[in-house]
Amino acid sequence: MAGISAGRADTNMSVRLSTYNNEALATICIGYYAKLSTEISHPKAMIILPFVFHEQTAKRLRGISNKRSLDEFILGNTDCLINFNKRFIDFLPVAVNAITMLNEMGIVTFTKNNVRFNNETSLFNPHISINLGRRATALLSSIEALVPMLYYEEDWSAYLKLKIIV
Repeated sequence: MAGISAGRADTNMSVRLSTYNNEALATICIGYYAKLSTEISHPKAMIILPFVFHEQTAKRLRGISNKRSLDEFILGNTDCLINFNKRFIDFLPVAVNAITMLNEMGIVTFTKNNVRFNNETSLFNPHISINLGRRATALLSSIEALVPMLYYEEDWSAYLKLKIIV
């Protein structure tokens, strides 16, 4: 019995650690996206994590040349979007928490419809940190590909193309 309860404790610890890491990485990812685009709508901020936290999709973002539009990405990578709606729903609370933390730290501010990067916050430079680690560095590369894909995309259009049903 002791082995079973110890196993459960290890599993619970692993789940908590995984959630903590995801929220920390989510804060870096959404903050970096906001920094690169200067301003992002609330709906677009919610679709960043389903792209970059899905390993196969993140690899495709980093590694393919057709990153000009969301349409091109969808056409060439339909397998990456099979469970996008589920990922969207799963990461929604994490994205909200990350944006809230960024706001509380003064990295972003809220406008009526957008999350705006606070240009006076020069301390937020995750892309130049040498201590981020391989996973975070890879996530930042994925975000650099994602920004131009989503920049001119209307919110409603992106949600429709990605088949997001809330």
